[in-house]
Amino acid sequence: MAAIPIGEIVEFVGGEYNGPRSLGVVSVNTLSNSAGDEISFLSNAKYAVQLQHTKAGAVLVPKQMLGTDPRWIRVNDPYFAVSQVVTRWFAKRPSLKGISP
Repeated sequence: MAAIPIGEIVEFVGGEYNGPRSLGVVSVNTLSNSAGDEISFLSNAKYAVQLQHTKAGAVLVPKQMLGTDPRWIRVNDPYFAVSQVVTRWFAKRPSLKGISP
């Protein structure tokens, strides 16, 4: 799969982002396991400590999140936003077997 530009993701989820929009992501992963070409999210404050150690290239965070990081995409609901991203770009669609009409 080709990398999805972060700018396209930001527009799709209606987020606020100040980082490089041309940077691409190829998958979604957890904060603790993500790499520079992946997007992650923070929806539960108990995982906030992982933000300082994540290697994710982009992170969906709540709009009211304190602090700044050029990788943060601020959204109203990070959990909903990541579900939109997964559904739009990363969900595997089953292939139908049989004869095409």
